[in-house]
Amino acid sequence: MNHPAHPGHDTAAPSTHMINRAVGEQLRRTREAAGLSREQLAATLPYPLHPQSLGAYEGGHRALTVFRFIDLGRGCGASAPDVLAGAMQLGGIDLHLLVLRVDLGAIQAGPPDGLDLLSGWALNRIRRGDGIRIVTLTPAAVEEIAAFCDRTPTQMARILARYSPVPSTDIERAPR
Repeated sequence: MNHPAHPGHDTAAPSTHMINRAVGEQLRRTREAAGLSREQLAATLPYPLHPQSLGAYEGGHRALTVFRFIDLGRGCGASAPDVLAGAMQLGGIDLHLLVLRVDLGAIQAGPPDGLDLLSGWALNRIRRGDGIRIVTLTPAAVEEIAAFCDRTPTQMARILARYSPVPSTDIERAPR
């Protein structure tokens, strides 16, 4: 379904389960990138949290409060907005509204079928950026890439979202 003000953009609302799973998966990826076990992350919190409860959050079986989400991100050394944006990108939620984080090296190594132009673009961006592989793409940039590749912005956002980097030291870190 398309919204008349935003042709080519999906407006179907994601389910609560879909959001919980995406947030949980991104939280798990962020925790693992920080080198923390569930027990270690739980120990960073100013209140008791059983590691099994953390597992339920990571599996998308329990919803997180915003307060707890912020604390868990902080415990991993990551900002809550970065973790949430990663979750939305991972879950394919409102991609046309997101500033996407994309691994250019992954695009360059294996461009999507029929989009070999993206491989050249990625290689040029890596070279021009002194080897920096992780870039952010605004919705306007995604629209321009989509036009160049003869895709809708929604199609291009979905394609680019598949090249989301795994959380690691490239995440902007929040102070502990």
